[in-house]
Amino acid sequence: MKKLIISLLVIVNGVLCYSQSTNLVPNPSFEDYTNCPNSYGYLEKALHWFDGCATLSSYYNCCANNTFPHIGVPYNGGCNYLIPKSGNAYAGIFAELSPDNRRAYLEVRLTEPLKANTGYHAGFWICMYDCLYLAMDMAGMYFSVDSVWCPQNQIPPVNLINAVPQVNNTPGNVLTDTANWTLISGYFKADGGEQFLVIGNFYPWNQTTWYWTQMQGYPRAYYFIDDVFVYEDSLTTGAPQNITQPDPGINIIPNPANSTITIEIPDARNEYYLIKFLTETGKLISSSEQVAVNGLVLMNVDKLRSGFYLIHIQTDRIVKYTGKLVIIK
Repeated sequence: MKKLIISLLVIVNGVLCYSQSTNLVPNPSFEDYTNCPNSYGYLEKALHWFDGCATLSSYYNCCANNTFPHIGVPYNGGCNYLIPKSGNAYAGIFAELSPDNRRAYLEVRLTEPLKANTGYHAGFWICMYDCLYLAMDMAGMYFSVDSVWCPQNQIPPVNLINAVPQVNNTPGNVLTDTANWTLISGYFKADGGEQFLVIGNFYPWNQTTWYWTQMQGYPRAYYFIDDVFVYEDSLTTGAPQNITQPDPGINIIPNPANSTITIEIPDARNEYYLIKFLTETGKLISSSEQVAVNGLVLMNVDKLRSGFYLIHIQTDRIVKYTGKLVIIK
């Protein structure tokens, strides 16, 4: 009987170990490296990672604190004091570099190709570099069968990889936090054979929401990246499991805005809507009832100060909508 129990425990433990999903990203937090970085760039010093544009991605590690502190950890660039999400290192990329809208990307080969018609959960943590003052929303992850290299064109946007990412930050959710790490993640179903992962902004200037945290300097947006992950979804459905689905979103035009906005509400009826404006921390700024005419609500926002706002809309039918708005004066 004792031998039978031991055998069953061994079998159960083997099943649990087999079913446990593993991260398909090698060196996901950039801890392993060949040599300590001694200048900007040199992403390739982090094992397995490389720069698809071969120009603007940098590697930051605490080993550089005494030799080249601008790429050290937690101090970097002379402005930030940023503790890694985990470990002692992270990477950094330009999401925008004037005057030619230049971009940079992080790229890595996965430990194994993705399986066809299989669901995956992927994501990374991101933080804005506070030496620069331009923020944006369109940071994402693109999975490809072959390695991806930036086109070497000389017409702006230079080095833009024109691809549709499988995982992307919510459009309009401008990434302005310079002190805390923000998670960007999502679920998708693989076509099969994808073995390279690219991280960056895959959208041109006019399809990206930009926001000046301070109006000074050239348009340059820079972000730190840490703790990248790709896990196989245990149910292989390609959809979130046991996760509450988000409220349907609204479309706000223009965004960023100055004095007036038009809100497009999905499936709206000609009825009154309760519309609330909140700060990004959830503090209520204003609340009013507005009527939607042919699915559109026109509102005056000239009393709102420059900044980032959340919009919550609710109907008598208990249907909730959400949106994000950037005000620039």
